Amino acid sequence: MKNYIIGLLLIIIIALTSLLYREKKEKVNIYEGFPVVETKTGKHIHMHLYVFFSKKNCLDCLGYIAELNQLPPEIGVFGAVPEGELKDEAGLRELTGAAFPLFSNSRFRDFIPLYSPATIGVSTRGDIFFVMPGVPDEKEYIENFLLSFYYKMLRYFTKMGRRPLLENR
Repeated sequence: MKNYIIGLLLIIIIALTSLLYREKKEKVNIYEGFPVVETKTGKHIHMHLYVFFSKKNCLDCLGYIAELNQLPPEIGVFGAVPEGELKDEAGLRELTGAAFPLFSNSRFRDFIPLYSPATIGVSTRGDIFFVMPGVPDEKEYIENFLLSFYYKMLRYFTKMGRRPLLENR
């Protein structure tokens, strides 16, 4: 009887260990693997911004899109909108003022933020740097944050003597 109890305990321990190992192995780093859009322009892009929005968002919340249109060319900006809204892309652009390429957000299914509008800063390798909500009347804050973040990252990696993390490979 004693051997059966010891055998049963060993089986339980092995089963629990395998469950923990499988769970640990299946964890995915949510900050890696973002499906980066390949640019066909000759521009040297150091960082991508993906703006998730919809024409159903409040217009004041979409006011920062005008600021995103004016960022330096090293920061690639792309819009991710519901697939149904892409059918009326001209109307969407007129309403929001988006001058950057628009894609269906189904392409980014695993990374769609819980709130919209939101901007996700991504490296050229698909590493997520930040997720920032779009809020009413925060145009200057968003522009200053993005430019400050971009230049701090470039300065940090240049000072370290390494190839910039944001640089294309």
